[in-house]
Amino acid sequence: MATQEACTSLNAEPPVSGGVHCSGFWERLFEGRGMCWPWTSANTSVNLPCPDTFGFDSSQFATRYCQDDGEWVDFDKLHHITVCIDKEIKIIINSIEEDNATKADLEFLQETIHGSKILEIVGYSISLTGLFIALFIFCYFRSLQCDRTTIHKQLFLSLLIRTIVDIILYVDNVYRLDAFLNASELPTIAKVKGLCETFECIRQYTRFCVFTWMFVEGLYLNGMITAAVFQKPNFKLYHFIGWVVPIIPVTAWAITMHYKTSQLCWFGAVHLPYYWIIEAPRLLILFINLAFLINIIRILVTKLRESNTSETQQVRKAVKAAILLAPLLGVISLLFLFFGDGPKANHSRVVIVVYFYGGMLVTPFQGFLVVLLHCFMHGEVRMLIRRKWAGWRSTQRLGRRRMSSTTTTDFRMMSAMISTSESMRDSSSATKYHYSSVC
Repeated sequence: MATQEACTSLNAEPPVSGGVHCSGFWERLFEGRGMCWPWTSANTSVNLPCPDTFGFDSSQFATRYCQDDGEWVDFDKLHHITVCIDKEIKIIINSIEEDNATKADLEFLQETIHGSKILEIVGYSISLTGLFIALFIFCYFRSLQCDRTTIHKQLFLSLLIRTIVDIILYVDNVYRLDAFLNASELPTIAKVKGLCETFECIRQYTRFCVFTWMFVEGLYLNGMITAAVFQKPNFKLYHFIGWVVPIIPVTAWAITMHYKTSQLCWFGAVHLPYYWIIEAPRLLILFINLAFLINIIRILVTKLRESNTSETQQVRKAVKAAILLAPLLGVISLLFLFFGDGPKANHSRVVIVVYFYGGMLVTPFQGFLVVLLHCFMHGEVRMLIRRKWAGWRSTQRLGRRRMSSTTTTDFRMMSAMISTSESMRDSSSATKYHYSSVC
């Protein structure tokens, strides 16, 4: 493949044969790649193979025509490149544009997408921080160690890994765009053969793991609330469902994409029919979790009625349970299922804004929303953190008071006594607040 330097050198001198010619030049397209058009005789067409790069079909040929006055036809236009655009990219373009969409509609859609991308990276950053903190809290405090939080930690871990992969690919896309706009040669994942596709497989796997661990959450909660005698959870089965099951559909999808598409980085894969290999099982999980949620709320309402509480309080508790469980089970994602590939440019601007900005709450902020409801806002977690903070401050104050009049050994003994006292208080507190435990 010709480079810009090689093309410039090749076209440095006009052909020795006489007559009128169109001058040769380098046409930059994407990521430093382009097409080297040679000196061409007047009234002559020249064909070049389309570049093997992002969004182009290298099996096609682009054509330019040299006029009799030695000027290229439509030199500053890109009509000749249309044939090079990959058919899958054309499907994507057709999925967001309509024949009756105005320029203003397309600009508004573009601005909305750009704004939602900024919100997306903010959401991923907040989720990443929240997931790290939540995992540390559940691992640090022994009183929070139980079957339910063990499942929570696996879900948090899957969300954390997915968030890290999404951030890596998001930053890489930013660098790719910058390289394209500035004609620079910044190193990106897409420039390493096979690496971009590998990252895409990892992203789809981690996303699938989030769904399977949400299914495990629903399976566990449904079993706990419906079984007359609750049995010990089978964590070997849970780990198999959560981490191994996603390998099967993702592998099948990756093999299909490898043989069915030549698109770099499998760009636009979500718009292709092969995507249903992984999308259909994920949607099935969401519908099963929706059934779990309805069943859990039904049982809770029944039990609340049996307790002779007021109707208003029953409804309030049922709604609270639904709000807590919906993000945990991922059923919020179903709200955006009916939009298909997303609103088109000529759709209502309200619909466009709600879809792109509301959708940011489903994926980028999902990790933070889950840890907020099931960790940070939980009474027992907050109590343990306040107690640990108060104990640390008490240790610091006592240490400063005694520093001038006690020996180092005395201070260590005193700190050990305080630590022992705090541990006893934590243990007592775990018993006292068992009714509100995260377990």
